Amino acid sequence: MKNNNFIFFGTPDYAVHTLESLKLSGFLPSLIVCSPDAKVGRKQILTAPPAKLFALQNNMPILQPTKIDQATVDGILKYAPAYAVVAAYGKILPNILLDAVPYGFLNVHPSLLPKYRGPAPEIAPILNGDTKTGVTIILLDQLVDHGPILAQEEIVLNGNEFSHDLAKNLFEIGGKMLVNIIPKWLEGKINSTDQDHTQATLTYKTKKLDAKINLSDDPKILWAKWRAYYPWPGLYFEIDNPHQTKLGAKPPSKLHVKINKAIFADNQFTPTLVTPEGKKPITFTEFKKAHKI
Repeated sequence: MKNNNFIFFGTPDYAVHTLESLKLSGFLPSLIVCSPDAKVGRKQILTAPPAKLFALQNNMPILQPTKIDQATVDGILKYAPAYAVVAAYGKILPNILLDAVPYGFLNVHPSLLPKYRGPAPEIAPILNGDTKTGVTIILLDQLVDHGPILAQEEIVLNGNEFSHDLAKNLFEIGGKMLVNIIPKWLEGKINSTDQDHTQATLTYKTKKLDAKINLSDDPKILWAKWRAYYPWPGLYFEIDNPHQTKLGAKPPSKLHVKINKAIFADNQFTPTLVTPEGKKPITFTEFKKAHKI
């Protein structure tokens, strides 16, 4: 195989699944580029991203730029990569960098492009009740998930997948695909194919408000949302809060209730454990009895 010196761009645990697949076949990057350490949780503890931990465990150089400026580009190019792999990096890479790497940037995208471009391709097929999804390897260009396709692999969905687990699986598949694709790409044995941009659909960054539900909604929709938004942002609902409502107040104050656990059986979606705002978790049965719902 030609020069296998490459750089990896990726940050979360999804990226590590791609890295692990590559590592199993002897593909180890000369540099890992990931996001800076970030404050996490209520105590705001400064925490290293999973890709950084992988790099440290494997004695690999790390770069954690806050932005891809000229100094960052220079720092990357000093490693003289033949190509780069991108998996869940989350930043737009400038043309000055894309054009400087001989065999380009191979991006792992967890959908069957051009369907589900954007930041939430693992959530959309669950919400939409799709029976299949997959992984696409594309060459990055300056637009989001727009570049030509090098390979695709399809998987069947059974209707019980959770988005986080689905994403892990897809990025692991993407790593295995790269092991097969990279040698052929470097040897000129793969031709890229332009996406049909007229068929492109977009996904959007998940917000906490997306996970707000009404318990009277269609149970199948609730089950899909539960699987799509678990563990974050996590489904929640609101009820009138008589303890906070003043006589005559309009609208009444609401009690925010997070759903911790739920089941779907006999075509019914049923929370089993909930956490009212400011309280400890209780069973949904106890909650209904206390609030007479």
